[in-house]
Amino acid sequence: MKTITHAQKKLMIKYFEVLENELGHALEKGAGDVQTDNASLIETVSAHVHEQAVGIAAQIPDASAPSMQQIRKNLETVLDPTFFAGRKGDPIRAVRALKKALLEQLEYTRPKGGVWNQLQRPHRKSP
Repeated sequence: MKTITHAQKKLMIKYFEVLENELGHALEKGAGDVQTDNASLIETVSAHVHEQAVGIAAQIPDASAPSMQQIRKNLETVLDPTFFAGRKGDPIRAVRALKKALLEQLEYTRPKGGVWNQLQRPHRKSP
């Protein structure tokens, strides 16, 4: 997995929380109708998420908000019914899976004033 800065990881975790909330609200309004070709749903949710992500990025130095294109692509991915192979699509669960993968991603910068929380890889003994 690609490493990212602590600031960008912090922003992306908050981004996925916003994405999960906004998508959940939109699906409740649409009675849970999940369609990957639902351009209206994707545009509405991506606009709300982008607005909030820009606000979050303004509070986190050294982090940049995801672009509208990236947000739309993430929505298309999680709305895809084949996201979980062989199972019915669940977009909220898909967002949570992406967030979990992000939480496991390695960071290459120390948080300012914080504790380094990088996962340690096991060391191999030389033969």
